[in-house]
Amino acid sequence: MMEVGEVIQFYDSDRRFPAWGFGGRTGDGTISHCFNMNGSAGAFEVEGVEGIMSAYANALHNVALAGPTLFGQVINTAAEIAGQSISYNRNKYFVLLIITVLDADNGRRLESSTGRVATRDIVQFVPMREVHTGQISVVQALLEELPGQFLTYMRSRDIKPHPLHVAPTSA
Repeated sequence: MMEVGEVIQFYDSDRRFPAWGFGGRTGDGTISHCFNMNGSAGAFEVEGVEGIMSAYANALHNVALAGPTLFGQVINTAAEIAGQSISYNRNKYFVLLIITVLDADNGRRLESSTGRVATRDIVQFVPMREVHTGQISVVQALLEELPGQFLTYMRSRDIKPHPLHVAPTSA
């Protein structure tokens, strides 16, 4: 998480990140599929990679793992935040990083429990045993498909970059 966070944090201007957990029994005994890892009832964002790691450590100590593993609430919460944000700034792109084991690289698209098929392959699987043995870099493996996914998304919505304005220099 630290290695990936150190790369992606520079793509966020305020370096504040939502940090949610899923599939955990929280302090009140209920099983939650979208809880704030920092333990706060209202504030879900954390400061930088250090905040992510601190929130993760907090969750490990205060939340018990409980199944089933369902991502719907986390995905819907992230989509709601992204939707609110792009309603006033269409040039934003959001990345949701979920650490687990799922992928669609076998040629088949991921499918929801209701049978709805994903329109794009937006999941990247990284075999952790290959990371631990040094065969692959976790950062490269996780992020290698992101540029293509980003471009596909922008092209599908006909979103073009703003022209670069270079200030004139005086000689």
